[in-house]
Amino acid sequence: MNVKKIIRKISAMIIVIPLLCNFALGKIGVFEVVPAQRIPDVLNTISTCVHQNFLKINSWEGETDVSWYTEYKGKEAKRIFESRTGAVGDPPNRIAELMESTTKFSSDFGKDLFYVKVLRKNLSRYVDLVGNRDLGTNSIPWWRISISTPDYYMESTPNRIRDGQVVQRRAVKENIDKECSSCERLPVVDTLDLFDAGTPVWLTYSHILERIKEKGEYVVDGKYALKVEQRVLDGDLQYRIHEPAKVGPEGDNIWLIKTYSTNAGWNMISSERRRANGELVSRQTLEYQSVQSVYILSSTTYETLDPNDGSLTYQKKKTYKNIRLNHSIPEEIFTYKNLGIEEGDMFIDKIENKEYTYQGGELVEVEKTKK
Repeated sequence: MNVKKIIRKISAMIIVIPLLCNFALGKIGVFEVVPAQRIPDVLNTISTCVHQNFLKINSWEGETDVSWYTEYKGKEAKRIFESRTGAVGDPPNRIAELMESTTKFSSDFGKDLFYVKVLRKNLSRYVDLVGNRDLGTNSIPWWRISISTPDYYMESTPNRIRDGQVVQRRAVKENIDKECSSCERLPVVDTLDLFDAGTPVWLTYSHILERIKEKGEYVVDGKYALKVEQRVLDGDLQYRIHEPAKVGPEGDNIWLIKTYSTNAGWNMISSERRRANGELVSRQTLEYQSVQSVYILSSTTYETLDPNDGSLTYQKKKTYKNIRLNHSIPEEIFTYKNLGIEEGDMFIDKIENKEYTYQGGELVEVEKTKK
C-alpha cells in the first residue's frame, strides 16, 4: 500500500478517535455547545478529514443537471417583462424565470487541467406569479465551453444567432493572470463546490486557528464570537460551526453557519448565511455519494430569500450523475479542438495577438489588413 495513504489513515484516526471519545452525549439529536478549549480540535479534525478526502481525487469526470428559479418584483419585473418576454398585456408585479441546463466536466487535478461545457437544455420560461400567465420568452439557445490549463484559459460561446439557431461560434484564448476577466469563471470553481463553495475548508479554518492561537479566541468587532455545536443524529456525529464575519471593512456583520457530518466523510452538509440579528439571507444543502471510497457530491440546493418578507427569490438545484473517478483523461479534451467550434468559426488568441478561423479541423491565421 502507498506509504502516504497509510500515514493519512493513521493521522485521521489519531485526530478523530479523541473527538468521538470526548463527545458527551446529551439529548440525542439536539445541538449542544462545544467547550471553547475543544474548538481547535474540532476545526482541525474537519479540515484534515475533508482535505484527505480531496487528496484521494486525481481526476473527476461527470455531468450535472441544473435547474434555476428566479423571482423578479416591481420595477425589475417590468424590465424583465419588456426585455425577455413577449410583452403581451400589462406587466405583472411578480415574475418567475424558470431555466434548466446540463453541465459536462472533466478535471485532472494532477495536471491542473479542467474542462466544462454548460448547455441550456430548454429556453427560459417566464411566468406571471400573480395572474398565473405564461409570458412567453425571447431567450435564445446558449452554451459555454471553458478549458483551463496551468498556462492559459480558453472559452467558446455562440457569436451569431439567426432564426434561433447558432450560425457562428467564437473562441478566445487568454493568459491566466489578474487581467483575464474570463478566468473568474474558471471550471475549477464548479469542481470545488464539493469543498465549501470554492474555498477549501482546510484553508478557511487554518486562518481561524491562527487567530485563536494568537488571541485565544476568534471574535469579530469585539462581540461576535465563533461558536461550535455538536450532536448525534441517527448515529451520525455532526458539528455546526457559527462563524462571525463582516461584509467589507465598513459592512454589516453576518453569521456563516455550516454543518459537517461524519457520515458524509466530515464534509459540509448544510450552510446558512444570516445577518447579525439572526435573519436568514441564504441557505444551502448538500448530499453525497461514495465512489471508490471517496465522498463526492450527489446533489445540492442553494436558495436566497427576500430580506423584507423572507420569501424565496432564487433557487438553484444541481444533481450529479455519471461520475467517474481516478481514470486517465485524454489530453485532447483540454485543447481547442474540444471547444465546439466548427468550420468558419473565429478563434482569437489574446496571448499572441492573432486571429484565426477554423478550417478543415485546424486553425488558419487571418492576415491583418495592411494600412
